[in-house]
Amino acid sequence: MSPVEGLVERLARGLAGRTTRRSFLAQAGRVAVVVASGSAMSLVFEEQAMARVCGQSGVSPKCATYDCADTWGWCWYAKGCCADGALKKICDCCAPNTPNPVGYCPSGTRVKCIVESCGADPRVQTKAIHRARADDPVELALLVARTRVPHATKPVAILGDASSPGLAALAVSLTKVADAPVLLTAPQVLDPRVADELQRLGTEFVLIVSGTLSPAVHAALRAQGQQVTVLADATDPIPASAQVGVWQRATTGARSAIVVMPGVGYQVVGNAGAFAAAKGWPLLIGDTPEVQTVLTSPDPVRRTFVISDDPTDANRFPGGVAIAAANARALAIAVADTMVDQGVSGDTVGLAVAGDALAAAGLAGLGGPVLSYRAGSLDGAWDWLHRHRTSVQRTFVAGSSEAFADQPYYELQSLLNEFEAHLLRGTGGEGLPVISQPYDERPVGKARR
Repeated sequence: MSPVEGLVERLARGLAGRTTRRSFLAQAGRVAVVVASGSAMSLVFEEQAMARVCGQSGVSPKCATYDCADTWGWCWYAKGCCADGALKKICDCCAPNTPNPVGYCPSGTRVKCIVESCGADPRVQTKAIHRARADDPVELALLVARTRVPHATKPVAILGDASSPGLAALAVSLTKVADAPVLLTAPQVLDPRVADELQRLGTEFVLIVSGTLSPAVHAALRAQGQQVTVLADATDPIPASAQVGVWQRATTGARSAIVVMPGVGYQVVGNAGAFAAAKGWPLLIGDTPEVQTVLTSPDPVRRTFVISDDPTDANRFPGGVAIAAANARALAIAVADTMVDQGVSGDTVGLAVAGDALAAAGLAGLGGPVLSYRAGSLDGAWDWLHRHRTSVQRTFVAGSSEAFADQPYYELQSLLNEFEAHLLRGTGGEGLPVISQPYDERPVGKARR
C-alpha cells in the first residue's frame, strides 16, 4: 500500500467513526482536496458512492427487511428521492460495536443498517405478517387452527387428506358450517402433530371428509377417545364433493354454492375452499349428475359461483355466476375479488406459491381470501394487496425460505405499511443536502409523512 493509499484509508475510517452522515460529505470533500492527486482517492469514493442510496451521505448498508431487532435511532429526510415527489425518510437501525458510523444512534450504539420510506415512518409496522416458512399442508392447517383457536376447547374437529388438494379443500370448506378447526393428515397414518393438536383442543368428535384415510387413521383416532363420523367416503374429490354437499345443504339450507370446474379451475381449488369456508356454502367439483342433484334438491340454489377458465361454464348451473380467468394466478385474484364483493372481510389474507393448491388449502381456513404469488417475488398478489391494503390487517405466507425470501417479505412490509418502497428512486449523491429531522419528529412513529 502506498503512503497516499494508507492516508486515504486511515482518514476514511476515522471520519466514518466520528462523524454523522450529514457532515460526512463535507468532510470527505476536504479530504479529496488534500489527496486529489492520489490514484486511490477516486476508487475509495467511487466505492462509497456506489454503496450509498439517494439521500444518504454515509456508507452504512440497507437493512434486508424493515425489521430491526436491536434499537431504532432517528431519521433524516431527503428531497428528490421519491417518484411521487414525497419526502424520503431514511432511518437508522442501531446496535453496539458495528463497523459503521455513529449516525443518529443512541449513545453506545452505531448504525447497523438503514431503512427507507417514501410514505409512513419506516420504523413502525402496523400490519402483521406471519412467515410460515413451510409449504406442508399439515403444518399450515395446524398454524390456522392454532391461530383461530389459541385457547378454547373445541369438541368437534374436521379431518381431511393432506395429499389431495380437492379433498383437503373440501374438509376446509366446512370450517364455518361445523364451527370447528380443520386438520389435515397423510392418509396412511395419523400425523403425530395432528394427534397432539386434537389433545390440545380437547376434541371428542372428528368429522372425516375423505374415503382415503386408512383404517389405521380411524383406529388411532378411536384409541385417543375420539368418536369418528365419516361425511364422505369417496376417494375421488368429485363424488366426495357431492357427498359433502348433500350433507351441508341438508344441514344449513344454503341457497348459494361454489363449483370448481376441472382444468384451470381445479388449480385454485384451495382458494375456492377459502371462499366456501368463509361463507359456509357447499364446495362442489365438476359438472356431474350428482353435483347437479346437490344444486337442485330439495330446492334449487339461487346462485352458483362457477370457477373456471371459460365464463360460459356458468350457464350450465342454476343461477350461474362466472368467476373466470385464463390462468391460475388471475383466477385466484378473481376468486378473492368475488369474496370481498360477497362480504368476506379482507382483514386476514393468505398467500401461497402459485401452483401449490395444497398449500392454499392448508391456509383456506383463515376466513379470508388466499392469493397466489410467484416464488421469489410478490407477482400475482401485489396489485390485489395494494388495492385492498387499507382493510388487510394481517397476512399468512406459505412457502419455503427460498420461495418467500427477504426481498418479497420486504416488499410486502412496505406495501401493507405504506412505506412505498416501490416509489424510491435515485442513487448516492442525489437528494442532497439532506434535512435534519426536527426533535419532535424523532420519536418512533413521529416521522413526517
